[in-house]
Amino acid sequence: MSKILSLIAMIVASCIGLQWSIQVAAAEKLHLPSINMLPPPTVDQSSIAIINFGSVALSISYWNGGAFWKTFQIMPYQSIGIGCGSCEANVAVAFHDGQGTKTVPLKSGIAYALYWDSNEERWSIGKFEEVQRQLARH
Repeated sequence: MSKILSLIAMIVASCIGLQWSIQVAAAEKLHLPSINMLPPPTVDQSSIAIINFGSVALSISYWNGGAFWKTFQIMPYQSIGIGCGSCEANVAVAFHDGQGTKTVPLKSGIAYALYWDSNEERWSIGKFEEVQRQLARH
């Protein structure tokens, strides 16, 4: 049974990699802006901003600090601002990284970027400037 599950996991991972290759090719055809030319999203000290550096729409949820999670869809190269007055210094954000749901606390007052981490073969989130520098080198 574990061999079958391992085989299924390898097939899924291969499909995700193939899907990313197709997405990159589609982005090149769409002439999306160069990542290193994009200014960081504006953000104030009580919120966060997240930009999608992917070539497909991505969904992300955040805990509103009260009773529920709120979900957004971010189009390629678009950003959203998330304010959460009751979240204090961090906003809990959840997204599917291609392998499972990942929940991370993001510090308020900072712009972040969702991107495909080709080394880890999964979606990830990081500080805008750091991700921009990393992706510009590739």
